[in-house]
Amino acid sequence: MSYARVIPVQRTPLGVEGFDYLIPEELSVQVGSFVRVPFRKGTMAGVAESISTHSSFAHKALPIKEILDITFPESFLTLLAWTASRTFCSKPTVLKAWLRWVPKRHGSHITSSVHELVSSTKTKGILKTHWVTEPEQHLIARAKEALAKQQRILIVVPWKIRAEHIRSALGCDVLHSDLSDGEAFKLWRGCMNGSVPCLITTRLGAWLAPFVDLVLLDEPENDDHKQDELAPRYDARLMLMWCHTHLGTSLETFGLTPPLHVQADAPTIPVKLFVHPFLPNGRSPIPCIQANTYTLLITHCSSHHPLVIIHPIRGTVARPICRDCGWRGEKQQDVPLACPTCGGTDFSKSWPGIEKLKLAWMKHEPHIPVEWRNLSNEDVDTPFSKHAMVVITDGSLLSGVTEDVRRLERCSINVRRLADHVAAVDGTLIIQTSESLAPHVQRWLTKDGVKTFREQELQERRMFGYPPATRLVKILEGKHKSVTHILFPPSISEKRLIELLTPLATSAIIDLDPIAFLK
Repeated sequence: MSYARVIPVQRTPLGVEGFDYLIPEELSVQVGSFVRVPFRKGTMAGVAESISTHSSFAHKALPIKEILDITFPESFLTLLAWTASRTFCSKPTVLKAWLRWVPKRHGSHITSSVHELVSSTKTKGILKTHWVTEPEQHLIARAKEALAKQQRILIVVPWKIRAEHIRSALGCDVLHSDLSDGEAFKLWRGCMNGSVPCLITTRLGAWLAPFVDLVLLDEPENDDHKQDELAPRYDARLMLMWCHTHLGTSLETFGLTPPLHVQADAPTIPVKLFVHPFLPNGRSPIPCIQANTYTLLITHCSSHHPLVIIHPIRGTVARPICRDCGWRGEKQQDVPLACPTCGGTDFSKSWPGIEKLKLAWMKHEPHIPVEWRNLSNEDVDTPFSKHAMVVITDGSLLSGVTEDVRRLERCSINVRRLADHVAAVDGTLIIQTSESLAPHVQRWLTKDGVKTFREQELQERRMFGYPPATRLVKILEGKHKSVTHILFPPSISEKRLIELLTPLATSAIIDLDPIAFLK
C-alpha cells in the first residue's frame, strides 16, 4: 500500500503542513499530482508532496478521491517550501494564497510540456537590470520582442493600473486580485499549460515564474511588490530572484531609480522643472498655490496647453499643520487641541482639501480648465496630455504619510517617477515644497545628484545602524497589538534568522523584509 502526503489548498496553522491519504490501486498518483481528497464533510483539492509506503496515520488514512488534470513540477514544490519558510506560514496557507480556489470539474489535461519546460530551466537563465527613463516603454518593447520569438513570458507589475497600461499595448491577459476565483483559475492554469503565452500579473501571480521562458519585472524599486498587510507576507521581487538563482528562470527588470542597496547609476531625467519653496509672503488668490506658481500657470494657460494640479489632500477637511514647528497630521483628522510635538495651538497653516481648491479656482479663474488629481496610483500613473504643466502642491507628501528613516528615499523615487511621466509628454513640472527639501528635488533628477544622495543616505544609515547597514525584522503580536523591530548584524544567514524566529511565529506575524522602518 502507498500513501501520499497532500498539501491542501486550505489555510492551516503553522506546523500543519499536510495530511496523509491512501492511494487507491486504480490511481497513478505521483509527486506533484493535483488531487481531490476527502476533508471533514466534503472534499478539497491539494498537491501530492511525497509518496511513501508507510504512514504514521495509516490506520485512519482515507483514500484519495481522484486525480485532477494538473501536475505540478518539483520546482513548484521547492518554491512553495521556500516561501512558506521565510514567511513563517504553513505550506497550505501559501498554496491557498497562490491558487485561491479550484473548481470541482475543469477541462482538458495539461500536457507534459509543462514539466519539460520547468525541468529545462535548471540551466542558468539570463539576468538583466535596466535603469532607464520611461521604463514601462522599454519593458513593452522587450515583451514584443520575446513574443515575436514565441517565448512564453510573465510580466510582474506593482499595481493594477500599470497592468492595464501594458495590456493595452500588448493585448495580454491580466491576473489581479479583483478577478473572480474562476477567472483567476483560468489564467494561472493557462499560464502553466501554455495557452496563455503572455500573462501580466500583480504580485499575487509571481509564483508562476517557473512556468515561463522569461519574466519581466516592472519597477523593481517599487515597494508595492511586497505583500505588507496579510499573511503570507512575501515580496514578489525576492521570489523572482530566488527563481532565477535556484531554478534558472530568466529575469529582466526595468526601473528608473536604483534603491540604496543597488550600486548602479540612475538616468538623468530631462524634464522642465521649477522648484518653489514655500515663502511666508508668497500667497496667491488660490489656497495652496504660491504666487510664483500662480503666475506660471496663468502664463502657461495662454498657450492653450493642459494644466494639471496634484493635491494630495482629499475632500474638504484641512490637514493639521502646526505653525510653530511644522508638525503635520499623518492623515485627515480633526484638528487636535495642541501639537503633539511642541504643544503649540496655532494650526492656521493647515491646508484645505482638494474640493476647497476646486471651488477657489472656479471663483477666480472660471475660464481656465484644470485637471485635478491626487496621489493615488491611478491618478499619478495615468498619462498626462502633451505639453501639460503639472503642479504638485506639496512635494514632501510624495514620501507618503509614514515618518520613518526611509522618508527621503521614498520621496526621491516618487519625485523621479512623476518627473519621468511629465518628461515623456514634453511637459513642465512645478513642485512646491519646504525649503529643506527643495535642494534635494533639484539633485534627484540627475545621475550625479542621485549618486551623491545615495552616498549620504547610506552613510547616515550606517551611523545609526539602520538597514541596509543592518538586517531589520518586524514582529506584530496580535494579542497585545504590539509592533517590535529587531536589528540583526547583516552577516547573519537567513537560515539562522529563520531558526531563531520560528518559535515566535505561532503567536505573531514575522516580517523578514519590512518596507517601513521603525513605523
